[in-house]
This record gives sequence, structure tokens and C-alpha cells, in this order.
Amino acid sequence: MVSLHLFFLFSPCAKKATKLRVADFVHGVDGLGNQNFPQPKSKPIEKSAAEYLVEQANLYPGEVTVVAWGPLTNFALAIKLDPAFTKKVGQIVLLGGAFAVNGNVNPASEANIFGDPEAADIVFTCGADVLAVGLNVTHQVILKATTRPLDVNKDDTTSQNLGTYATKLRYVLK
Repeated sequence: MVSLHLFFLFSPCAKKATKLRVADFVHGVDGLGNQNFPQPKSKPIEKSAAEYLVEQANLYPGEVTVVAWGPLTNFALAIKLDPAFTKKVGQIVLLGGAFAVNGNVNPASEANIFGDPEAADIVFTCGADVLAVGLNVTHQVILKATTRPLDVNKDDTTSQNLGTYATKLRYVLK
């Protein structure tokens, strides 16, 4: 799993500079629910996330499924960098949107879309195969303490727990 963390003082996808929208009250200060994951042992790659996404889609056309757990900035930048990215990426799966439910940032907004709405607009209208998993789904699939992976380095129960979660999520998405 590749983890890329990029922080912007403004949305690079906006037509004019906009203030960074952070929803740490929703996703924690680390963006991952304050899970305190260990720091990666590998070194950062020497390219931007957008460049990496384009490179992988070019190397493996139609085979790459990318998953967005946060604002869609890097995906929008990949589309701007190479418009053919939308035809080469297999699918963009994103956690975002509030469909038939209230938002978690305000009554109409979900945090990941709220974080960079200009990027979300680019991704949703780009023509790629986009699957949005909205708050309505996250309200139906609940991770309990007994199935939540607590320590990814501890033992194999993490993969079993993630398998349980994926099975539940797949059932809801049918």
C-alpha cells in the first residue's frame, strides 16, 4: 500500500487561491482517525502524487484502481497533468459525498468533497469510471472494536478483520 501525504495551503485546482479546508474533527489530526499508525519505513518517492498516478496508469493501462480516502486534489492534478489518465486508469474509488444523508462537515457537505470541491468537480466530470462510496454507506457498515484492525504489524488478524469489513461493504454496495 502506497501512502502519499501532500498538504496544500490552497487548493491547486481552484481557479483562484482558496483557504485549505481541514476537517480534523471528522478524520483526526492525522487524517486517518488518529489511529497512530507507525511511520513508513520506506523513503518518499521523488515525484508528486499526480506524477506517480499518471506513471502507474501508463505502465498498467486499464488495470490500476486508485482509492481516494481524502480530498481528490491529487487525482484532479493527475487529470490536468495528463488528460489521457481518465482513459488509462481502471477505476477511481472514492470515499466521499453525502447522498440522501446529511454531511459530516455541515448539513450539505461531506469532509472529503468539502476539502477540495474544485478537485471533486474535475474528478466527477472527467469521464473516468468513478465509484463514490458516500456517507450513506459508511452509516450502514460499522467497524466494531472486535473487527477493527488495531495493529497492522501485530499478527494476521488484521487481514482477517479487513476481509470481514470488505465483505460487509461489498454486501451493502450490491
